[in-house]
Amino acid sequence: MEDNPTRRLPPTDGGWGWIVVLGFFGSTFVMVGIAKSFGIILHELVEYFDTNVALVAGVMGVEGIVFTITAPFCLAFGQHYSQRLVVMVGGVVGGVGVSLCYFMISIEYIICMFGITVGFANACLFGNGLVIVGQYFEKRRSMATALALTGASVGHFAIPPILQILLDNYGLHGAFLIQGGFYLNIAFFGSLYRPATAAHTNTHMETEKESMLTTKVTDSPRKRFPKEPTDYSQSHHMLNTLPETLRKPRMSLSTNDITVDLSKLDVSKKVNRFAYLSTTGSHMMGSIESLGVMVMTENAAPEQEDIDTGGGKKSGNRFVFPKVFHCTVFKMPVVILYTVVMFVTFYGYFSFVIFMPPDAVTRGASKYEKTWLVSFSGIGDFIGRVLIGLVGDLGLMKRYKIMSLVCALCGINIILFDFATSFWWMGTHVFLYGVFGGAYVAINAVVLIDLVGLETLPKALSTVLLFQGAGAAVGQPIEGVIRDVTLSYHPINYMNGAFLLIGALLLICHPMLLRLCESSKPSKNGNIPMIAVTATEDDIG
Repeated sequence: MEDNPTRRLPPTDGGWGWIVVLGFFGSTFVMVGIAKSFGIILHELVEYFDTNVALVAGVMGVEGIVFTITAPFCLAFGQHYSQRLVVMVGGVVGGVGVSLCYFMISIEYIICMFGITVGFANACLFGNGLVIVGQYFEKRRSMATALALTGASVGHFAIPPILQILLDNYGLHGAFLIQGGFYLNIAFFGSLYRPATAAHTNTHMETEKESMLTTKVTDSPRKRFPKEPTDYSQSHHMLNTLPETLRKPRMSLSTNDITVDLSKLDVSKKVNRFAYLSTTGSHMMGSIESLGVMVMTENAAPEQEDIDTGGGKKSGNRFVFPKVFHCTVFKMPVVILYTVVMFVTFYGYFSFVIFMPPDAVTRGASKYEKTWLVSFSGIGDFIGRVLIGLVGDLGLMKRYKIMSLVCALCGINIILFDFATSFWWMGTHVFLYGVFGGAYVAINAVVLIDLVGLETLPKALSTVLLFQGAGAAVGQPIEGVIRDVTLSYHPINYMNGAFLLIGALLLICHPMLLRLCESSKPSKNGNIPMIAVTATEDDIG
C-alpha cells in the first residue's frame, strides 16, 4: 500500500470551511448593506427630529470612530478566546442597540444606540471573519475570501430597496426594529465559525499516526525515506552563501507564495510564518478588510514558547494584550505620505454615498429612485473590485499608478455628478462611482504592501487604518455643517471630488516626494531602516 502524501495535510480548503464562508457572506451583507443605506433614512431623521443635517450625519461619524478604534482590540480578543464568541457577542450587541432605536427618544439617543453599538458590532465581525476563513483555507483562500466578501456588494445592492419598503410600511420605528433583527442574525452567522485549529490539529495527528503505521507495514529499503534535517543553521548558512541579488527580500502577492528575508528569522525555532495576505489574489480584499493581517502574520508556534502576535505575547494560556499601534512607523516618510493619502481619499469616497440620496431628492428623484441609485453603486462596486483584481495582476502598470488613476476618475465622476439633472444621468455617474470606488478599496491594501514591505506591514497597517477610518468618520459631520450653512449639496460634491483628486496627485507624485525627503534627511535613519523607501524606488522606477 503506497503512501498518499495528500493525507498528511490538515482538512482545509473545503468541508465545514464553506459553511464558514457562508456565515461571513451573511455578516458582510448586513454590515455593508446597512452602512451604505444610511443616506436613505438621513432625510427622514432630519424631518422627524426637526434638526440639522450635521447632527444626523454624526450617527455614521460616531460609528466610524468606534469601529476604527475597537477593531484591532476585537481581533486580539478573537485570537485569545475565539472568533465565534467575539462575532456572536458583536451580533447581539448590534442587534440590541439598533432595536432600541425603535423608541427614538432623541437624535442624541440614536447617535449613542446606533453609532456606538453598530461600530462595535462591525469591529467584532469583520476582521475575525477574515481570520476564521483564513484558518479553514490555504490553497483556495483567495477564492473563499472573495466569495465571502461578495456579501458586501450584494448587501450594498439589495438592502437599500428593502429599507425603503420598511420605511413605507412600518415607518422609522419599525425600520430600526427590523434592522436590529438583521444584526441579530450575525450572532447566528457567527455560531457557524467552528474553531478550526483543534479539529485540524487532531486530524493531522491521526493522519500522521496512520502514516507511521503504513510505513511499518510496508517496511522495506525502497519505502524508507531519510528524516528531514532539523539543523536549520545549515539552511541559514546555505542562504548566506547565495549571491546578494538572490538573498535580497522578494515578495509575491499570491496567498500561497510569500517570500521573506530568511536571514532575519530565528531559524533555530520551528515557527510557522502564516501570512494572511489574500489581497491581489482575492478580488474583494481592501484596506479595512485587511485587518486580519495584523493578527495572522505569525501564528501556531509551540504552546510552551512565547508567541509574538503583532506586538503582544501569548505564553501557554497567559495572554498579554498585543500592541496594535506603533508610533515608530512615522519615522518612515512613505507611511506618513500614505496615511495622508488614505485620509483624504476615504473622506471623499465614503461621504459621497451618504449624502447622495438626499441630494438626488433635491433634483427631483422619487424616494424609490434615490434607493435604486444606491443599489446602482453597489453593482458598480462589485464590478470594480473584480476588474481591479484582474487588471492589477496583468503588470500593465505599477499598482500605485492604478490606484492613483481610479481615485482620480472617482473624484472627477463625483464632480460631474453635480451637473446631472435626470435619474439615468445621475444613475450613470453613481454606477461609475461604484466601479472606481470599488477598485480603489480593493487595491489600496496591496499598494501599502508594495510601499512599506511585508515586514513593516503589520505595524503600518494599524496606523493607516486608524487615519483612514478617521477620514470616513469626520467627513459626514463636517459636510453636514456645510450643507446646513449653504443649504446646498453642491459644495459637498466638489469637496468630495477634490479630496479624491488630491489623494491621487499625492500618490502619483510620491516617488519624487520621497526622494526629496531622503535628500533632506541625515544619513542616520533612526530605529527603522529605510529599506521600504529604497525598495519602493527600485520597484516603482
